[in-house]
Amino acid sequence: MTKPKWVTRQQVEFIHEAVIEIGGGWHGLRDVGLLESALARPQYQYAYGSTDTLQLAASYAEAISRNHAFLDAN
Repeated sequence: MTKPKWVTRQQVEFIHEAVIEIGGGWHGLRDVGLLESALARPQYQYAYGSTDTLQLAASYAEAISRNHAFLDAN
């Protein structure tokens, strides 16, 4: 398996802003540390042996939604 291409903070912030523009809500990041923690979770899982792409992608979704790093639309 080739090494995954990780999602960046800038990419997630861009997607968040696009979703807010379409659906409405509050712009902005509530806690950068929570977002960075969420983005690191799949990387840690990969480092400890999890190589399933779908599991790593699901880990992003779960971590971002649970951490509530944004003011709205997590």
